[in-house]
Order: sequence, then structure tokens, then C-alpha cells
Amino acid sequence: MNKIFRMFSLASLMLTALVACSPEEFEGASEAGIPKIEDLKPAIVVDQETNNVTFAIDNPGCYPIWTIDGVSGHPTTNGLVKNYIVAGTYNYSVQLANRNGVAEGSYSGSVTIDETRYDFTSAIQKLTGGSSKEWRIYASKKSHMGCGSSLASPSEWWSAGPNDKEANCIYDDRLTFTKTDDGGSIRFSYSAGEDGYTFMNKGITVFPGSDGDNDFDAPAVGNAGAVAEGTAALSYDGDNDMVTFTLPAKSLFPYLADDAQFNNATEYYITDLTDKTMTVVLNLPGISWQFIFINGDDEAVEEDFDPDNVNWAAVDAPENIGAGFNTKGTMNFWWANAGWAQIGDPDFSYANGVYTITVTDNGGGEWQAQCTIPEVALPIEEGAFYDISCKLTASEAIDRVTIKVNKDPDESGDPNALYYNGAVALKKGDNVVRFAKVMANNNGNPIAFDQAKFILDLGGAPVGAEVKLSDIVIQKHNPK
Repeated sequence: MNKIFRMFSLASLMLTALVACSPEEFEGASEAGIPKIEDLKPAIVVDQETNNVTFAIDNPGCYPIWTIDGVSGHPTTNGLVKNYIVAGTYNYSVQLANRNGVAEGSYSGSVTIDETRYDFTSAIQKLTGGSSKEWRIYASKKSHMGCGSSLASPSEWWSAGPNDKEANCIYDDRLTFTKTDDGGSIRFSYSAGEDGYTFMNKGITVFPGSDGDNDFDAPAVGNAGAVAEGTAALSYDGDNDMVTFTLPAKSLFPYLADDAQFNNATEYYITDLTDKTMTVVLNLPGISWQFIFINGDDEAVEEDFDPDNVNWAAVDAPENIGAGFNTKGTMNFWWANAGWAQIGDPDFSYANGVYTITVTDNGGGEWQAQCTIPEVALPIEEGAFYDISCKLTASEAIDRVTIKVNKDPDESGDPNALYYNGAVALKKGDNVVRFAKVMANNNGNPIAFDQAKFILDLGGAPVGAEVKLSDIVIQKHNPK
């Protein structure tokens, strides 16, 4: 179960703890004065109205050492408050300590959260535009339809190319979402377009027309008890860190993949959502289906070289000229507040080729949370093309991060770059981020250099999110 929380300090409890443990009460450390764990008086308070849990002890002169949800790191916080989004039971343990030392043993317990509480405001705004928004299948986008083995791989078995289903009726269908006064639902309506037909899988039996071998179009609105408008319930899946919407039984959708999708209330996972585009995945027994929607006119078709058409080198292969980034082991940080004043570095560790950063407060904008692997040998030739890949593992979804590979050292403004992308979105879990056929340049002019830095900027990422960077590959462009 995914656990997302914020930490606050209870000033009064902290003041009590600090006064109780003030130096004036002690003349020196004494082994005889070490507290005993059996004297611990836990004071754990669960507020089911807010999902806030206060972790405290009632032992004057002592302080707790908490391990909460398997995470330590709060040794002197008496009155720690965590906010849990997802319902469930969460474990904690605490050690008792004072100026003289730490008691032997620990006390363990658990807290139970009864309800999942999630703020759908951002999702509703994007889905409805604050009022009502019309969506259609993004015909010119690769993988606007697809199927695969799971929610994580919903187009691995098949994915539609641009305008792949031009001969069918799916591209004129419309799905409209409208805001309601209920913060946990939205209204939906479905239109089959001018032709009045809905696109269906060959296995559909609810509507006539299947020959058993081919997908087909059929009139569905007004037939078989079909529902073309109603209320869609919003929910939050903590395991996958995704908002979902559920359409009532017999609701129509631009593509009907299975009788079960039509006959039952069906949940659609929103795997990606912006003001302009939406990707949803439908899970059915043994198969997942992906659909990409767009609002308004098509965005510009991507002209970049498709990374799927590259022969990627292994991380430890000689062809990976960027292998030094995986073994450097250190990072330089420049984090700033909203006024661009530099602040302290984030929590950081490195082990076995993995850089781990825990996001702390920053100004919220690009370049206000820079994490840089500096001064690594990288032989970049003028006018040559390169492919770049890395793995980013995120503890929760992050709307935007920046990746840049740059000459190091460089002149002011770092204009000599192999590649820059300031709009990389991360899902919860593993993300393999790849860019193909890129050329080092300075304001469009090809350049060469022999030493570089790898920059990951986390400005605006949620405080507390953990991001792991690994498996960096930079290679001469190698198309299939």
C-alpha cells in the first residue's frame, strides 16, 4: 500500500520535550540514568476525520527514536504528525532515550486508518477544465490504442500507429466530462459522432455484427440498455498512485473491448493526465487496454527519432561512453527557495550505481532543485548523433523533471549541451527515460567536448518523494 504523508511539528509537544531534556537538568551522562523501555508511555493519537496521526511519548526528560512504516530518521521529534492518504494499518516502533543513553529494546505498535482521503481537485480541473471538457481519441499519436499484459505494460502486445483505425468509426466519438458539486465524482457523456456507430472488439456479443475474427462497428446508443451519460465516481489507487474513474454498468466508451466492460461497472486508470491529453488503461481478465485522448486540436506530431528503433547498449558495455556517470558516486546540489536564494542540500545517498535523492522544500520551479553528477569523461564529436537512456525510480508520480547532459565545466548559462528536456513526467515506480538521435550544440551550432555533467532537476517535485537515478547509457546513435 502506498503511503503518502506530510510531516508537521506540534510546537507545544516539542517545547515540552526540549524543556524536559534541557541541559540544566543534568550534571553529566550517567549509565545508571539510562531509561528503561518498560517505562515508555506512548501517546499515539489517530484523527480519523483528517487521517492525521500524532506520534508522541509522555516521558519527561526523554525523547523518542521513531521507526514509522519502516523509515527511521526522526530521533528527537516528540509529537510527529503524519497524514496518511490511503486506508490501512501502518506499523511503528519507538526506542526511548535521554541524555544518558538509549534504553535496551523497543516498543512496537500499529495504527489503523479507516478511510482513504484524496484531494481530487487537480484531477477534476484537468478532466473538466473547471466546467466541461470534450475528449477524443488522439488519432495522430502513436499507441493511442494498445493492449498488453498489465497496467504497467498496456501496449506491449499491440499498439496502434497514427490514424491506424481511420477505416473505423472511433475517431469521431467524443467523451465529455463535466464538473459537479461533489468533489469525488464528475458527470460524463458519450457521443458516437455523426455516424452513430461505436467501435467494438471481435469478441463482443452484446451487440450484433461480429464475424468472430475482426473488430466491427455497431449502433450502440439507445440499444441493449446502453448508458450514454451519468455520473463517474472518482477514486485513488494507493498501490499504483493513480486516480481512477468508474463508469456505471452498460456505459458506452469509444471502444468496447469485452462484454464485461459493458455489462459491469468498469474502472479506468488514469496513467497520465495533463490539461491537453489523457491516457487511461482498462484492466480486464488477462489483458489491459490503453487509450490516449486529446482535448481540442492535435498537438504537433513528434518528429524525434523513436527510441524503440534503437539498439541500446548494456550499461556495462564498451559502447556506453557515458558509463562513468554510473560510477562517479557523488552529486553536486544547488537548491533554492521561491526567491532563488540557495537553501540546504537534499537527503542523498549512493550505492551500487544508484543515486538516491529525497526531495526537500524548494522553490517549486525548474532549476530550483538541481542534482548534478559532475566532471565525467564523455567524448562527444562535433556533428555526431547520440542516444541517451537512464532509469528513474520514483516513490510517487512527479509531473515534471528536467534532464540535461552538458559540457563541464562550461561558460555561464551552460549553453554547450548534448541534450535538454525540461518536461519529463515520471510515474510511480520504474521509468526508463530515453532520447534518440541527439546532437551536441550551442544555440543550434554543432559542438564537441570531452567532459560532461549529468543534471537531474527536481524543482516542484513533492516534498518527501524519493527519486533513484541509475543505468545511465550514452552511446553513438545506433538505429535498428
